[in-house]
Amino acid sequence: MAGFHQEGGRARVYLCPGVSQAGRFTGSGNVERFLADCAFECLPFGKELAHGVPAGPLATYPGDDTWIDRPFGPGAVLVADAAGYSNPIVGQGLSIAMRDARTVRDVLRGADWGEAAFDDYATERQERMRRLRFIADTIAIAEAEDADNREALRVKWGELAQTDERAFLVMLGAFGGPEVPPPEAFADELHAAVRAA
Repeated sequence: MAGFHQEGGRARVYLCPGVSQAGRFTGSGNVERFLADCAFECLPFGKELAHGVPAGPLATYPGDDTWIDRPFGPGAVLVADAAGYSNPIVGQGLSIAMRDARTVRDVLRGADWGEAAFDDYATERQERMRRLRFIADTIAIAEAEDADNREALRVKWGELAQTDERAFLVMLGAFGGPEVPPPEAFADELHAAVRAA
């Protein structure tokens, strides 16, 4: 669960069920089920969340990602979700969109609007999205994948975040930008270490 305080006594709340529960909050009574599931014992305000008044519709998003390696063609350049999106578990959608827009803007300020002028955008975006997919996959392993040992996965991830430089660097990439950590931080061995719980 992730909750974000908004002004005026409001909060934005996200629950991340496993893939097998993808339909958990769809259909009749979805808002009531969602609110009831917010009453976590471990949260000092869980009961208050469960009695919250919805301020808008309840939306369900799949925890997947998609991308295109060459987000441009004759007369068109794709940015933001149109060019590919990251698993929303790490909340990078707006950051991706803003960076894409700024990078494309910089190309459009120049005289050359040919396809080759957008090659650097495509190359940078491809690496940025690869890193964000890795970060999202890491968090999903610990927090959202279907697993009989979910609590052990969370504990293991917490331990690694405090003791393993790779885990620290992945979190640095999530909060400081995916370009900050060195390339070796995004190695599959980290996923294996979390799953070893």
